[in-house]
Amino acid sequence: MHYATKKSIRNAISKHSLSRVEHLFELLNAKFVEPNQWRMPTGTIIDGRLEDFARSVDCVKQLEAWVAAEETRKRGYSEFFLHVSSIPPYWYAEVQHVQGEVIACSKCKTSNEALARIEALIEYVKSTGMA
Repeated sequence: MHYATKKSIRNAISKHSLSRVEHLFELLNAKFVEPNQWRMPTGTIIDGRLEDFARSVDCVKQLEAWVAAEETRKRGYSEFFLHVSSIPPYWYAEVQHVQGEVIACSKCKTSNEALARIEALIEYVKSTGMA
């Protein structure tokens, strides 16, 4: 039986995925503070390693929640509603306004749902001026 090692898991995550996660953290002005923690500009701590965000939807959802909360704090409301769809084996994510208008979306379809969410978040942060 083959057991995945940390090295084999890291190698399975593409450099592109990791660079996109890093890019989102840069846009959000997040700072790496501990091996598994990131400090957001408001002081909120987000848990997870870079690799976790590249492959775990639950980790990415922490960032989604922070973006929506930050937008609400700044504007008094949030337009953030992430819609994720799948046509196997690909994932696609878009941020929609409450009335269904697409505000931002992932630029490409990917076989990784977490990466599709990251791509949509990057585009949303850029389009709303949060970056």
